[in-house]
Amino acid sequence: MKRKLLIYLLNFVGVVIVFLLIIWGLNSWMHSYTKHGETIEVPDITKVRLDKAIEILEEGGFRYEVIDSVYRDNFKKMDIVEQDPIGGSFVKKGRRIYLIVNALDKPKVPMPRLTNKSLSLAKVLLKNSGLRLGNIENKKTTLGDGLVLAQMRNGDTIRPYSLVVKGTAIDLIVSIKTDPTDVFDEFGNLIEPTLSEEPILEE
Repeated sequence: MKRKLLIYLLNFVGVVIVFLLIIWGLNSWMHSYTKHGETIEVPDITKVRLDKAIEILEEGGFRYEVIDSVYRDNFKKMDIVEQDPIGGSFVKKGRRIYLIVNALDKPKVPMPRLTNKSLSLAKVLLKNSGLRLGNIENKKTTLGDGLVLAQMRNGDTIRPYSLVVKGTAIDLIVSIKTDPTDVFDEFGNLIEPTLSEEPILEE
């Protein structure tokens, strides 16, 4: 009985040792295969011009690939907008760095319809479309207060849904309150009062 127990214990110990040797061997192989500890830091090349960024990556032993282009107002033309992996990461030498570059030209966006809408709504529509509010010209009409009468760009009316460069300033003509003494023509335009003749002064 004792002999059988001893043989069982020896076999068990042998299996444990073999198992530990296998684990140690796999760990050593993985350590060698992945070159654990032999990593280098990825440089931060965001807001660096593409040609200069490529020089930095090649000098560091990295490969690179431009995967997309976008437009960002706070970046210069051909600057790196995003990189993957990010700067400060530790990777193996020769790792491929994926780049997104700021596009050369500003994108165009459709002009929203602002006429017959309130000034507050027009401001929201401009912002959502990526456009800016330019000058506001007030005009007295019978249509009420704060209504957009016209949308302009560089002095010319701009039609809704026409394409304009993102960030363009759009000027507006907006109606304002009238006075009780104001007189309008049949089209709702204010008739400016004419100046009366100057009285002749008696000597």
